[in-house]
Amino acid sequence: MKKFFKKLLLFIIFLFLFTEVVSRIFHVSTDAPKTYKNTNGNVNYYANQEGYWGGGKHKWYVNKLGYPGRNSPDNYNNLVLLMGDSYIQNFMNPDSCRQREYLSKLESKYNFMNVSKDGLNLLGEFEYAKPLDSLSPILKIIYVSNNDFLSNIKNKSRFKGSYQVDLETGKIKYPNYRGSKVKDFIYNFKFIYYLYRKNIDLFTSKKMIDDVTDTAEIGRKKDKIFDDEYKEISKLLDFIKETYEWENVLFVFHPNSSMKLIELTKEKGFKVMKIFKNEKENWKTKNHGHWNCEAHENIANQVLAYIRDNKLLENNSK
Repeated sequence: MKKFFKKLLLFIIFLFLFTEVVSRIFHVSTDAPKTYKNTNGNVNYYANQEGYWGGGKHKWYVNKLGYPGRNSPDNYNNLVLLMGDSYIQNFMNPDSCRQREYLSKLESKYNFMNVSKDGLNLLGEFEYAKPLDSLSPILKIIYVSNNDFLSNIKNKSRFKGSYQVDLETGKIKYPNYRGSKVKDFIYNFKFIYYLYRKNIDLFTSKKMIDDVTDTAEIGRKKDKIFDDEYKEISKLLDFIKETYEWENVLFVFHPNSSMKLIELTKEKGFKVMKIFKNEKENWKTKNHGHWNCEAHENIANQVLAYIRDNKLLENNSK
């Protein structure tokens, strides 16, 4: 019997080592950048990280400032912040294929900084970039969609994992930090982490699932805005104007964004533009709904054309 258990133990060790080696060679799962929650309530990346995107065809980078991308500004003169969620964080594409790189090539006079992070909504983007206001950025470009506005309003149960504000009290609720020592341990073992990601529902309690799925809203499109919700969004925009530095903000709306929302944002005094997309163009990455390199280059050209036409940089450059 002892021989049997000894052989079984050796087999398990061999199987573990074999699967771990294969997982690392073929990069079966995307490497997860390590995060921490700072004193401001935001979740940030540790600086100077790199890892492989699933499949191993390219690496993602977190620079010395703790923001996405290998490169960071040479200095903070003529600083332009690029703010958004995973579309702008853009780990699913090569490092050369991001808004910062395209815009920097087109306008080398300005220092573009990518301060995006997956999962950020509108409030999250303002909160995440607030510590950088001391650097006096001349422009904050925020890439947004309908969801970025809806998800900020408290009691929208389908968005409970987002930054939210109680519009009656003005109190902000920060997302819970989902990191843990257990997750940090799992990240060290690629095959175990792969199994974890494939079976993440097994690690998610029913209560957590119920928290993000309101039965009254099942079947509705997640990004649809109902008429009564525009009143709440109007209050949200007023709250943003009262709470944050907003005069140097340009909202860049995704192609499928609500025109009513865009007009409302414009009426509140914000600078706005909408990305144009030809229906024949394919802007999606292979295995995700995010923008591919062609899309990012096209969008960067559109954004810069709008900025130049409206002289948003020239009037504030140093």
